[in-house]
Amino acid sequence: MNDISNGTSYYGEKPKSGESTIRSTGFTSTINYNYDNRYFFDTSYRLDGASSFGAQSRWAPFWSVGVGWEFAREKWLKSVFPFLSSGKFRYSYGVTSTLNFAPYEAYMTYSYYNEQYNGLIGASIIGYGNPKLGWQDTRQHNYGVDMGFFNNRITLSANYYQKITSNLLTDAYLPISHGYTSYKETLGALENTGHDITVGFNILRIPEKDITWSVRVSTYSNKNIILELSDAIKKIMSDSEKENYTNSVLYMYKEGYSLDEIYVIPSVGIDPESGNRLYLNEDGSIVTTSSYVKKIAVGNSQPKYNGRLGTNFRWKGLLIDLGFGYRLGGKKLNNTLLTKVENADIKWNQDKRVMQLRWRQPGDVAAYKNLASTEPTYPNNLFVFTENTFTFNSVNVTYDLPISWIKHFRMERLSLTASITDLFYISNIEQERGTNYPYTIKPTFSCSCTF
Repeated sequence: MNDISNGTSYYGEKPKSGESTIRSTGFTSTINYNYDNRYFFDTSYRLDGASSFGAQSRWAPFWSVGVGWEFAREKWLKSVFPFLSSGKFRYSYGVTSTLNFAPYEAYMTYSYYNEQYNGLIGASIIGYGNPKLGWQDTRQHNYGVDMGFFNNRITLSANYYQKITSNLLTDAYLPISHGYTSYKETLGALENTGHDITVGFNILRIPEKDITWSVRVSTYSNKNIILELSDAIKKIMSDSEKENYTNSVLYMYKEGYSLDEIYVIPSVGIDPESGNRLYLNEDGSIVTTSSYVKKIAVGNSQPKYNGRLGTNFRWKGLLIDLGFGYRLGGKKLNNTLLTKVENADIKWNQDKRVMQLRWRQPGDVAAYKNLASTEPTYPNNLFVFTENTFTFNSVNVTYDLPISWIKHFRMERLSLTASITDLFYISNIEQERGTNYPYTIKPTFSCSCTF
């Protein structure tokens, strides 16, 4: 009992301490083969063990294999496609894992009390262990191609992947009556599929004048599906479908659905006679209170397409870089409409839309409820929209002064940089952003020199 918390007395607040130890070891072997810089083969095997896992699952094997073909080096292909500068097909398959939880999640842990009872020291549970807690395996296929055209003035890189993660770990929550509220549990199995494509255009390349100008466009997407859930997680999800509501959307785990699926209360609009919001019950009945109304899935919060656009221009010592972004097709709750318009408190300064499209008198067909309604509105399907957003992310300008200007000061380099982020944001969903990260217009100026 050498911890300071076991001292017989202390002054003021109880002394505290913490400790965590992780021990891990691994054995790795690799084989690489290359024939004529055209055909490639790689494989690896690794055996890992870690103390953070349960006694029954501390060791796990991981391996990978990959092949590649530099098809642009084939003579017969060069004669058919003379404009092809480079080209490579890639395929890989591998099994990996991560150690992404606290050191003692697999163990039952306790904390001692300083007070004594009948000459004995008491203890309370601070961690509810799970001896079966094991490695979270991810099995991934990846197909890729890299190509260059017209002396690499146009480049293309594309990847398609499929990842299946088994023994996925999550927090399982327990009723308070158990004496402890959560522990690490195996969620089940999850599949991720997606792609990324990047196209680059080298529009100007004039070496004698030290001028280059390039444009890059990329798009990527990811979709995940829950393939399997443990019985414990299914029970927890069933109990939470009619839980108390908040002003945030609910994310739940269901087989056949995405981890990013949004679940909200189904609403059918505003009652023209009373001005109250109406909800659709599971049995098809219309009710005026959201209590115990079962939530429904209304779409995925992940965009169908994410993307970036950028351009880079260099002339001698001047470098200008611009970055843009876009998100298309994801579902999003308009929290501004919900909290600042639908649930507006007229005692405070509010969004101007509070008085627009609102129910005022019997017979009105309106989008928002009567201001006199005392029933709070929680996230529902009529406040979830499909997001299409375009952003101007950054501008970066750098200028390296000519050596002839600075050599008299014994400098090798003097660089001036100005940059600014989050210049503008265009979206079909109108909501407040000025007080929340990442919408912070941030200019930065810097000067660096080398002697």
